[in-house]
Amino acid sequence: MRVATANYQRMNELAQEDVTPAQFELEVQPGIEQYLKLREDWRVMEGFIELNGWDVFKYCLQPDTCNLKLLLRVRRVVLALATAAKIPDTNAEYPYVSITARSTVWLVESKGKTYGDSWKSRGGVGAFMMLARKWDRIANMLSQESDSGDWLRFNRLLRGCGALEDLIDLYGYLLLVHDEVVRLVTLGRGDPADAEPKPHGYVDQG
Repeated sequence: MRVATANYQRMNELAQEDVTPAQFELEVQPGIEQYLKLREDWRVMEGFIELNGWDVFKYCLQPDTCNLKLLLRVRRVVLALATAAKIPDTNAEYPYVSITARSTVWLVESKGKTYGDSWKSRGGVGAFMMLARKWDRIANMLSQESDSGDWLRFNRLLRGCGALEDLIDLYGYLLLVHDEVVRLVTLGRGDPADAEPKPHGYVDQG
């Protein structure tokens, strides 16, 4: 029996909450501006997570900060970029953003049937490192064009460099992290220690 599997219905609800803001970002800003904003937000988020021992759960559970709001903003821009990488028109309308969000949750759920909760099996530090690996791959692929300031070239690269898969994976992991934080809060377990790895065979009785 696996421990506290992800709530995919809740993840679908979180994804749908992302759609309208992500659509706004997609329609108003060229892709390069989205990416530069995302890069700055990621640096801020990463700095706070470092202060919490690289534990993304501990970071999100801090009650006196707006950490989840920052995580939410990062997630929405990642969704917008993923849609831009998937759809030729950078001003893709509502259905495309919504389809990207729903299909990502479906993908995460499908992978969950194979991999279970392995993404969080080593606690909040391991979960953050999974996010960080995806981000590092995206940043390495896109940094050269983003630094050039040419958003048309950046958008072409976004669609041609293979970033789509990593963007979708990162969006899925961010949804998983948010779902896990909501689970801990719902159970009244605000202590980040609850997100630490459990002994083999442990079953959550909550």
